[in-house]
Amino acid sequence: MASSVPVSDSFQFDGTTSDLAQQFYRRHRAGYKADKLEVTPTAAITSRVEALDLTFDELPGLLQRALIWDSGFVFTLKNDLMAVKTLDGRSMDQIAVSLASYLEVGCKTQECDTPNQRAKWYKNGQCNGAQMISAALCAMDMLPHDEEAQMSMWSTGGEPTSVPDMIAYHHHWTDSQTRVIYAMHVIHTRSKALSPKYGECSPGSSETTGIGSLVIPCAPTKALNGTTAARFQAPKPGKIVSAWLNEYKAGRSVPATTAPASTASPNKGSNTDTTKTDSKPSSNHTTLLVIVSIIGVAILLVLLIVIFLDTHEMPYSHVVGADGKVNEVKVIQEVSIGRVQVSFSRSADAEMVALARSCMSMVPSERPSAAEVLSQVHRVWRRLQSAE
Repeated sequence: MASSVPVSDSFQFDGTTSDLAQQFYRRHRAGYKADKLEVTPTAAITSRVEALDLTFDELPGLLQRALIWDSGFVFTLKNDLMAVKTLDGRSMDQIAVSLASYLEVGCKTQECDTPNQRAKWYKNGQCNGAQMISAALCAMDMLPHDEEAQMSMWSTGGEPTSVPDMIAYHHHWTDSQTRVIYAMHVIHTRSKALSPKYGECSPGSSETTGIGSLVIPCAPTKALNGTTAARFQAPKPGKIVSAWLNEYKAGRSVPATTAPASTASPNKGSNTDTTKTDSKPSSNHTTLLVIVSIIGVAILLVLLIVIFLDTHEMPYSHVVGADGKVNEVKVIQEVSIGRVQVSFSRSADAEMVALARSCMSMVPSERPSAAEVLSQVHRVWRRLQSAE
């Protein structure tokens, strides 16, 4: 069914835009489900749903996140909501600092490659607090200190299939040359556990490849002078969330659909019996309704390796046909049509997870070749072996 939500055909979740609401909506359209949030919404949030005779608690998890972001709020490390003010009251989809704007204030970059080395992303190199504040398009009040932040304060990059976080961190440091103490508030769209530290492209690694994520610098309001501070206001609502709320109210939210197994059979003789999936909570293998293209044996191989490294058990053991059996072709078929998908624990190797996700990308040009998959698996395997 056609949607009334005004998404952009040219949208790319690559760290060049802060339109998180559109990313949430696109994941919703792809059939992804997110847990509902346990948070007390502010009046600025509840007023928007109450105007439509809705409640925040009844909204699906992705719409809750989109509404929080669009209304100008992010989470602190204590899971409280923190208000974000934007320059001249611009909407939240316009607060990402572009590469050009970042360079314009005299800041240096660190260049990183994606795991398949087909694209580059950037993160902050040398850049002092005064420069960062002058480039910032958002501001926040004081946040509790995170003494071990040690992450980027600006970055591009992103995963097309990811559901972004919205976490505010307080960064403070002493300039190594001038000894001046600086402070900065930063919105991270990926958890700290999965984010590379300052100077790294991949968590805990000296490699120059990794998956970037949008990082947005926001000025501490107390660091702004009176004239500048007055320009930072509550953001105006964007078009996507308002339309999505109306779509939800009208009952026109697009549900996830499961394609019949016969529509994407990779082998004429494959079994097309209905698949049963073990839904036990302790399993790291979950059913996510993600529409992906048919994947080859090499891509299945990297998925098997990643899951085994993560869980130390054979993946897809919970997928059985009506006869209680399953073969490799059946597994490929179920993954290719989105009926079976994998999730990874937070302790999984970040680079291997990123590779697996790129293999399952819905954009063909973003999927690595078999040779690239095997090459990177070999490189990561050597790194893991040397670390033991």
